[in-house]
Amino acid sequence: MILSYQYRLHPNKAQHAALNLILEAQRELYNAALVDRKLWWIKTDENRSLYGQYKLLTQARIEVPEMAALPSNLQRATLKRVDEAYKGFFRRAKKKGTKAGFPRSKGKGWFKSFGFSEFSGIRLKKSRLYFKGLPGSLRVNMHRPLPIDSIKSYTFKKDTKGWMVSFAVEVAQEPKRSSVS
Repeated sequence: MILSYQYRLHPNKAQHAALNLILEAQRELYNAALVDRKLWWIKTDENRSLYGQYKLLTQARIEVPEMAALPSNLQRATLKRVDEAYKGFFRRAKKKGTKAGFPRSKGKGWFKSFGFSEFSGIRLKKSRLYFKGLPGSLRVNMHRPLPIDSIKSYTFKKDTKGWMVSFAVEVAQEPKRSSVS
């Protein structure tokens, strides 16, 4: 069973600016991936696969040093988000009588989170988060214990009060109790 643990982050000014830059870079990547998929569809009449976009990401990381400054699995999680939007569109398009709603590009106010889909490229050590592209360690308000050995993914979210991090953790499911009277 997957549970989500959410904690408030306490970034300093430099980290707050870095988190905003990372968020903007992921928004731009999301929008560029949408445009790439649309152009690929027009050109070949086929849907570009997630792995095709992973290959393009690898090439872009070589050519653009700003992209290489961030962890690759962070960018892959953004591409996975685009892929999920397209899967949802095609699933809705198959249903009769429903409006499919083609995936749209995201404006600055409509893209509020980014994440790591894998547990690599990021470390959690004594209520501090470390990852490439962030100056120093990010302080996390660990108000309850977290089973660190089974973390599956991280999601950083910006809200009106600041930044939050959500950890997706796999825990063993407790056996159901029998109802014997």
